[in-house]
Amino acid sequence: MSKVLFINACNTAESLTHQIASVFIDEYSKKHVDDEIITRNLYEDDIKFLGVKEIKERDQKDYKECKDDSVFDDVREFLECDKIVIVAP
Repeated sequence: MSKVLFINACNTAESLTHQIASVFIDEYSKKHVDDEIITRNLYEDDIKFLGVKEIKERDQKDYKECKDDSVFDDVREFLECDKIVIVAP
């Protein structure tokens, strides 16, 4: 079983790119029924914005020592996935 992260950066479902990606993901999931697909929509999900201050604070931390810190949530999600699909117009 693989873990797939599907990142959708299309701003509407009517986008041709979004429609193509949806067909791909649907077909992929039919052929890989045991795989877990995690979908992140950059326009709909509550994604934390990291400004300069937050990035500087994050960069001073050692990931290995504080990997449970919420500032690393997105990093953990990437690291835990076997495959990543990014769709953008």
